[in-house]
Amino acid sequence: MFKDIYFLNVSEISNRIRQGEFSQAMMLKQFILFSILFYSGFNLPIVLAGEPANSWLVWRMNILTIIVQAVIHYYGIWYTYQINAKGDGKDYLNRVFCLALPISIRLLFYILLVVIAIIVVFFLLVFINNIELNDYFVSALTIVLSGAYSAAFYYLVGKYIRVCSGAA
Repeated sequence: MFKDIYFLNVSEISNRIRQGEFSQAMMLKQFILFSILFYSGFNLPIVLAGEPANSWLVWRMNILTIIVQAVIHYYGIWYTYQINAKGDGKDYLNRVFCLALPISIRLLFYILLVVIAIIVVFFLLVFINNIELNDYFVSALTIVLSGAYSAAFYYLVGKYIRVCSGAA
């Protein structure tokens, strides 16, 4: 699986791409691994001595978030790649990179609306009705929302790659 992955040698990968020796499939493997490692998070917290007992909850939830995000990114990239392959099969990575900015901005707007709605609901539940929300609920909600954001991103990328590639 890691045979054609370049972790450190940027010069060699650059030369192989320039010379046409680096296939689209090899680029896809690079992109999947990059996405899983960096787009998924690396958000493990630093636990300091004397932190409250729920710091282990934070660790578990962050690890779960990383796993969920890694799975979504892997299948999202694979899903969009397959859509592109059913079309003209060209320029997958260029299309993803070009579509990523406007799709992300659109999703950012929608996620802000969802966050505002959640804040209003939390305000009504917590301050008006005196309902206590535990850490597990808030952590689960965070995982669900971040997963929904990532899944929506790949769904929209797939929708627009279908247009770019001429896939049916």
